[in-house]
Amino acid sequence: MDSNNLAVALQSYRIFNLALLLERYMDFWAQAVAGLGKLDSGQVLVFGKVPGKKDSGIPGPLVGFMPQEVALYPNLTIAEIMAHFGGIYGMQKHEINERTDFLAKFLQLPDTSRLIRSLSGGELRCVSLGVSMIHKPRLLILDEPTAGLDPELRASIWEYLHTLVRNDGKTTVIITTQYIPEATFCDKIGIMRKGRILNEDSPTSMLHRFETRSLEKVFLNLCRLDKNYTNMQLNQKKSDNVDDMTGVLLQSVKTISSDCNKESRLDYDECSDIRVQSDIQIISTLVKKTVLRQIRVPTNVVLLIFIPFLLIFLINSIVGTTPHYFKLGLVTQDWSGTSDGLLEKCDELHRSWWSGKDAIINGTCDPESLEPLTYVCALIKSFPDEKIVWIPTQSEDASLSKVKAGDAIGFIKFPQNFSKNFLDRLIFRNNAELETLAGATISFRGDMSNAVNSGLLRKLIYTSYSKFLQNSATWCGADPRVVQLPLQFHSLYDDGSEELGWSHYIQPASIILIMSVLSSAPGMMTAIEKRLGYLDRDYVAGVKFRHLVASSLLHGSIVIILQLSTTFTFLPLVYGMRSQGPWILVIILVYLSSLSGVALGFVWGISSRHEMDVVMVLLAANIAYIGGAGSMWPLEGVTYWYRQFCYLLPVTLPISTLRSVIHRGWDLTHFQICVGFGGTLFWIIFPIAVASYIYKSRNRR
Repeated sequence: MDSNNLAVALQSYRIFNLALLLERYMDFWAQAVAGLGKLDSGQVLVFGKVPGKKDSGIPGPLVGFMPQEVALYPNLTIAEIMAHFGGIYGMQKHEINERTDFLAKFLQLPDTSRLIRSLSGGELRCVSLGVSMIHKPRLLILDEPTAGLDPELRASIWEYLHTLVRNDGKTTVIITTQYIPEATFCDKIGIMRKGRILNEDSPTSMLHRFETRSLEKVFLNLCRLDKNYTNMQLNQKKSDNVDDMTGVLLQSVKTISSDCNKESRLDYDECSDIRVQSDIQIISTLVKKTVLRQIRVPTNVVLLIFIPFLLIFLINSIVGTTPHYFKLGLVTQDWSGTSDGLLEKCDELHRSWWSGKDAIINGTCDPESLEPLTYVCALIKSFPDEKIVWIPTQSEDASLSKVKAGDAIGFIKFPQNFSKNFLDRLIFRNNAELETLAGATISFRGDMSNAVNSGLLRKLIYTSYSKFLQNSATWCGADPRVVQLPLQFHSLYDDGSEELGWSHYIQPASIILIMSVLSSAPGMMTAIEKRLGYLDRDYVAGVKFRHLVASSLLHGSIVIILQLSTTFTFLPLVYGMRSQGPWILVIILVYLSSLSGVALGFVWGISSRHEMDVVMVLLAANIAYIGGAGSMWPLEGVTYWYRQFCYLLPVTLPISTLRSVIHRGWDLTHFQICVGFGGTLFWIIFPIAVASYIYKSRNRR
C-alpha cells in the first residue's frame, strides 16, 4: 500500500466506538493507529493525540493490539504470556490473575499451564485476543479476531465486544477483517480501497442508501463507483463540484459520515486514568520472559553456563601444550647389535652409572675404562622420556626412509667413536684437534615442514644437549658454567622460577574471546523475536528501546556472572592460573568485555532481517578476532596497515589489558590499563548508540 495514500486516508479518518475496516491493506491501518507505522504525510489522531508521542498512551496501556500473526512466545505458558503482557502494562499480580481467570473462562482457553507451542491455531488466536484485552484498554485494535474460531465462540466474542462498548462507554474497538458479513455487528464501518476511505457510516445506513440487504453488494458498488470515477478523471479535468478524493456520489456519503465522526469522537481528556507503567516492572518482566524461555530447554541452560568452562578446558588441553612423544631416529656406528638392543644397552649402562639422587656417573672421565656408548647413551638419557620415542636404525639411509615415510620427524646421527672424541674435547678444550672436534659433533636432520613441531623440537634438542654438557662437566670434576652459554634471562614481573609458555599466552585471550563471542549469541534471539513480530507486539504494549537495552544487559549480566564463577573457579584449581595483579580487576575486565559482546549482539539482532544474518556476522567476527586481535599471534607480527585495523576490534584492547594485569601485575595506576578499560566501555556504549539510531530509524519511537 502506498504510504502517501495511507497518509491521506488516515488524516480523514476518526475512531468510532465500534468500527470495522474492510480492505486488503487493512494491516497498515491497524499498525499506523497502534503507532507501528510511519507516515509520509498527514497524521493519525487517537483520542486527540498522535500515537507514539509522549503521554499519548499509544503505544502503551491505552491500546490493546491483536496482530494477524499471533506473535506469542512459544516457550511460555498461557498464564506466563498473560503475566508477561500484564507486567508490561503495569498491572499488579492479583489483577493479572483475576483477568487471566476471566479470559480463560470466557474464551474457553485450555489449561493455562499449557505451553503456547502446544496450542492449536484457534486456541492461539483466542490467547492472542485475551492478551490484547488483559488490561481493559480504552482502544482495542483487533486484526481478524474471530478467524478460525467456531461459530459459537465467534458469537460469544462479538457479544462481549458489544457489551464492553455499551456498558463501559469509554472503550473503542477497531476491527479489521475480510469477512464482510461481520460488519453488521458494528456501529460504524469504513470501507477502504487502495488506501482511501470510500464510505464511513453505520451498516443500516449503508444498506438503506444502496437499497440492498447485503454489505458485500455495498462494497462492490462502492468499488465500481470509485473505479468509474478514476477512469473519468483520466478523460476529463476534475469539476469544482467533484470531491478531490472520491466521486460525486461518494462526496455526500463522506460529508454525512464526517459529521457523525465529530459527534462520536472520544476526547483524550476522558482517558486521564491511563495506567502508569513502571520502567523497573517492564525491565524485570522482559528479563523474566527471557529466563523462562531458556529454562524450558534445560540442556541449553547447562550449556549456557558451562560452555565457557568446556571451551577453555579444550583450549588449555590442546593449544599451547608441549607436544609429547616425538618419533626420532637414532644412528650410531658404535653399536653393531640389533636396533632394539641399543636402547636395552643404554638402560643397562644407565643403571650402572647412577649413584644416589645427585645422579653422578662413576668412571666416565677415564679414557681407559670408557665404553663406546657411554656418552651416546648419556645424551639419549638427557632427553625427557615422555618427549621422545627413539627409533634406532642400522644406517643413515634407513632413518631417512622413515622420515620420508612419515614414521619419524627426524633423526640424530652420532659419528664413530663419539664418546672418546667428546671426552677428549671436554678434557683438551681449546687444544683439541680438528678430527676430535668433528668426531664430537652430532647432526640432526629432519622434517621441517611443520613449523611448530620443528621449532619445539629444536628447543628440546638444545635444552637436552645443554643439560648433557653440564652433567658431563660435573662428572669430570669441572665447573658446569664453563660449558654454559654466557647469557642469562630474567623475568621482570615474576620471580623467574617458571617460564611462561604458550598456554599462558593463550589463556587470557581465550577467556576474552569465548566470553565475548558467547555473549553476542543472544543477538540471534533478538533477530528471531523481531522477525516473528514479538518485538512489535511488546512495543505496542509499551516496551521502549531503553527497556530492551536494560533487559538485555541485565539478563546478559546474570549469565556472565554464572559463567565467570565456573571459569575462575576452574582455571586456578585445575590449571594453576595465577594473576600478578588484583583478581577483582581481572573479573571486572572480563565482565565488561562480555557485556560489550551483549551490546554488539543486540545491535546485530536489531539491524538484521533474519537470524542467519546474525550467524554470519558472528562467524565473520570470530575470524577477525582469532586472526587479528593478538589472541593467537602477537600484533607485532601483523602487517603494519592491518595492525591498525586490529586495534579497532572490540576484543583487542581487553586481551592485551588482561595479559598485562595477569602476567605483569599492572593495575589502574598504569595508563595502558586505563586505556584498556576505556576502550572496553566504549564498545558497550557505541553499539547501544548505533542500535538506538537503527531502532528509531525503523519507526521505533
